[in-house]
Amino acid sequence: MRAATSAGVAAAVGFAAAVTIGGAALRAQTAPITTLAHPTVTWFGPYAITANDTTRFNYSNLGPDAVLIEWAFTNALTGEMVCGNIGKPSLVGAGTGAIWDYSQHIDPATGQEVPQCDGSQVVRIEPGETYFDKTGRHGLLAWIFVQHTQRGLRRAVDLPTVEVFNSATLADGSKSPAFGEIIAVLHANPIAPNGIILR
Repeated sequence: MRAATSAGVAAAVGFAAAVTIGGAALRAQTAPITTLAHPTVTWFGPYAITANDTTRFNYSNLGPDAVLIEWAFTNALTGEMVCGNIGKPSLVGAGTGAIWDYSQHIDPATGQEVPQCDGSQVVRIEPGETYFDKTGRHGLLAWIFVQHTQRGLRRAVDLPTVEVFNSATLADGSKSPAFGEIIAVLHANPIAPNGIILR
């Protein structure tokens, strides 16, 4: 399986970050490069979507200050970023939230995969290239990088989750009867430490 690339996606190259937890340096999972200074990093997965699904980042900032956020969905096998805002952080005010979506459907006219990143098409996959495996699943990891003010970091209340919901359309273009139904809700990876601060 070859992963599709584009100029917009190529800007986020994976790396293994060194992180510090309780004074001990650890190697983090492969993550996209962030442009934020000392962000808190949270990751989710691995999990998968099909051509009938959308995956959504939900984030609520219940802390006292606004935060800057970079987020990404990456291919679980290759680490390639398939959707995100790395290099273009979003400002999320105190007491507010934000959502970001990623989906990938099959164009019935061409049989090609068509990724949609946060409402816009980001990659035109070349013939023969695919993200879906032989079972029709696209394995993903989800990443969120949150930069707080000093005061905000001490009193931060970050509530990120990832959900997968049905976004299937029928052959006539109408929505599936199950459209919008939640398939899964993911909380921060329970095996790897969450809330790590990059040093």
